[in-house]
Amino acid sequence: MKIAKDARANEERYGKDMKAKDDELKEKLKQKDDELKLLDQLVERRSDVPDRDPELSRLDGMIIPLTTITRRMFSAGPYNIVQDSPPSSPEAQEGSMLQDLKELNLYQQASGLLDVKYLSATPAVEEGGVWPVEGVLWGPCKRPLVCLPTQLRASMPCVNVIYLVDTGAPMCELSPTAFSALGSDVVPPQATRGFINGVRCHVQLCAQDGNHPDIPVLGADYLTSIGAVVSVDYRQGTISLRRS
Repeated sequence: MKIAKDARANEERYGKDMKAKDDELKEKLKQKDDELKLLDQLVERRSDVPDRDPELSRLDGMIIPLTTITRRMFSAGPYNIVQDSPPSSPEAQEGSMLQDLKELNLYQQASGLLDVKYLSATPAVEEGGVWPVEGVLWGPCKRPLVCLPTQLRASMPCVNVIYLVDTGAPMCELSPTAFSALGSDVVPPQATRGFINGVRCHVQLCAQDGNHPDIPVLGADYLTSIGAVVSVDYRQGTISLRRS
């Protein structure tokens, strides 16, 4: 009798635990759905606001955090909906950052090595660009850096942007400072079209919670679109990009 009673008690306890987990899952799914609906509403509202309207900055301040949440939802996998991963330690977070390369280095050391001032104005290049492009391997970790004229639209400024060549990045990324230098009054909440060395491509804001929030990145989509041939010479400390 005692065994049967204990079994019933365990069964009831298990049922309560499963119901609690089901309720928790439903609540988290509802929260994610609400966040997506809010993001859609804000983006739609922003599209109706005229250029240079002060309301744009306020809306962007609400949209960008939601965009980051959405990226996490679709890149981290469904298991994060059920159980959030434990917060990483400060030591682990520090290890994931590009500690040896910051945007200040692009202004100072990298500009000198490439003989061009980071985010300085430059004439727009013709469609198709000028190749090959020569760059440098910077710092103790030999970060591959190249400078390419960049423009968001034909009517907007063209500036020299120093990019970190990252074949593991799916898309080209720009820092908030770079977007400002390119004449954008607000940071686009989603990927936008632009021109890098005369080649039309997509660019997006650097993930502000990622490991390079202020470093422009030349990603795999751009390299694929030009059929890039990448040559790296570690002895000379140089990198070369050719269009095939």
